[in-house]
Amino acid sequence: MPARRPGSRTPPSRTTRRRPVLATAKQTIGAAITASAAGDTILVKYGLYPVTDDLELSGNRCLGSDDGTHASWDAALPDSSQCIVSADATCRVMTITGAAVTAATIVRGFTLTGGDATSEGDPNYGYGGGLDISGGADPSSSAAG
Repeated sequence: MPARRPGSRTPPSRTTRRRPVLATAKQTIGAAITASAAGDTILVKYGLYPVTDDLELSGNRCLGSDDGTHASWDAALPDSSQCIVSADATCRVMTITGAAVTAATIVRGFTLTGGDATSEGDPNYGYGGGLDISGGADPSSSAAG
């Protein structure tokens, strides 16, 4: 075994960590969705999240807000007043689409704001500037807490 330099630290092994090894944090909600697979849980730390392209869920996932101190869906504290996803008025905020999306998909603890869908469908009305559920999707969603 090579000698350690003075002042260097040996990182703890996975077996000595006190907390579970968690997936690498992503910088955006979109990146977290892209990196996830059907059946995954995505916890988003409270904050303001600007989007310039709509967030899209096309498979079963649980997406919820939390204060950043919890590592599980059941322990998380969703608070829509603390986790805001804001579009720049050029796109919809979120789309949930596809027959593969069932009630196992849950979105909770977000305020969706600033979305614009007038470029889609009827240009006078658009549809779903904040949230569009289409293509046979049947998720569970809750904007409040």
